[in-house]
Amino acid sequence: MKQYKKIHFKKTFIATFSLIILFGSVVTPLIATNPKKASAAPTVTITSPTEGQSISGTNFTAAGTATPNTTVVLSSGGVSFAQTISDGSGNWSVATSLPAGNINLTARAIENPEYGYFATVSPDFSVFNVNRLRISDNAVNPGAGWPIDSNGTNPFIMVPSPVNNTYYSGNFLVSSVLPAKFDASLAVAPTTVTGSYPADPLANKGAFTQDGSLYFAPNMNVGSISVINTATNAWQQDLTVGSGDTVSTVWTAPSGLMYAPSFTGKIYVINPDTLTTVNEIVTGCGQVAALVFSQDANYPFLYAPCLDSAQVKKIRLSDLSAVETWNTGIITSSGAISLDNKKLYLIGGYAGDGSPADSDKVKVLSADNGSTLSTIQLSGGSLGFLPTSDFQKIYASIPGDPIGTQIIDVIDPITDTIEASVPVDGFPGPLTTNPTQDAEATIQVSFVLGAATGTSSTIQKLAETGAIGISSTLLIGIIIAVTSYLYLDYRAHKKPLKAE
Repeated sequence: MKQYKKIHFKKTFIATFSLIILFGSVVTPLIATNPKKASAAPTVTITSPTEGQSISGTNFTAAGTATPNTTVVLSSGGVSFAQTISDGSGNWSVATSLPAGNINLTARAIENPEYGYFATVSPDFSVFNVNRLRISDNAVNPGAGWPIDSNGTNPFIMVPSPVNNTYYSGNFLVSSVLPAKFDASLAVAPTTVTGSYPADPLANKGAFTQDGSLYFAPNMNVGSISVINTATNAWQQDLTVGSGDTVSTVWTAPSGLMYAPSFTGKIYVINPDTLTTVNEIVTGCGQVAALVFSQDANYPFLYAPCLDSAQVKKIRLSDLSAVETWNTGIITSSGAISLDNKKLYLIGGYAGDGSPADSDKVKVLSADNGSTLSTIQLSGGSLGFLPTSDFQKIYASIPGDPIGTQIIDVIDPITDTIEASVPVDGFPGPLTTNPTQDAEATIQVSFVLGAATGTSSTIQKLAETGAIGISSTLLIGIIIAVTSYLYLDYRAHKKPLKAE
């Protein structure tokens, strides 16, 4: 029986790959030297530029203060473009540039929740536990009551709610297991969903609607997506897409639409309000199972790694077209994008024949043009990939052989190297944090960039902000002087003012 379970696991993993999951999404990030528990409310200010300031050219330095060792993300027009970390005294600065014009600059300070959560399974696949990891020091299961026995629900994938401290589980290790609801704040075993859920579903990683009221769980054995009412923890209905195409995972886009990649290389776009498919994206991949979205609703792209080739498709969301194809050099199963939308992290996966294909590597690319920035060597093949909310750490679950040593690698995103390897008791699933437990603060300032270029429209915009008050005063003085001259000349020479 034990041997059968190992074989079943390997076949299931090859068929679905998609345990490798991204739950988080994201100037180069800097690692904090003194990581800490998230405070109730971090602070952030912008001291430069100042309100209404006029700056010539398009280069400028943004600076301010924040809670010490806190990630600060800068955005304008709803798109993040830079990130940094405040120092031990709380000071931060970023040298950057933006197109000329009126700029509304927002600085957002982000701190992590205290804990992340992950599941483990025993070497014989008989015991599943829910564990927690303290982000500040990478301690596993600190405090009483941890780990938690899953009480037969067998969670392995844990997806966080966007509105409270609950999770829904998925599990492709045991096909008969139904999704289960877990409340981390209560530290009790997950509760299996009730109602007419399909039997033997192989329910993989799903996604919540933005209001947290529904959870979409893909059932890979039966070719459907089950919709779960999270308030009652009950099955509501099943959806099919693409004439019964097999959906591997489900993702919530910043727009609120649900995106469901499939093993035919298509991505189905679902409207959660009408529970209907509203679009299909033909990626050109043979298989797709993971998607990478920016956190910004206005950011125009998603990234779709091909599971059957060493390629990533860059897809423009406005018309759902693949605008670029990048050859990454590794079979890619999942990824993450930095908070400033500049660095794309892609984790190696498994090839179509089931052989490991650089699953012990993370490739770091430019999210703009796909060029390789670095390659990170992990301690072993990874089955889970998660950046923290502030992007100061990236966790990769390393199961090793099911009867061997299991660890979680901790990646430093500034050096793109392994800063620690944390041993865990059992075969580790993906680690995840809950975004509702983050602590954030924002501040905004408006200023004018590129004033020296001085087109008429730019001058008008500057005048509207009061940024060219001296020039306006000078102009008024000139008008008065010319008018006075004309009047005096008229009185002196009695010439028609019109002629003059």
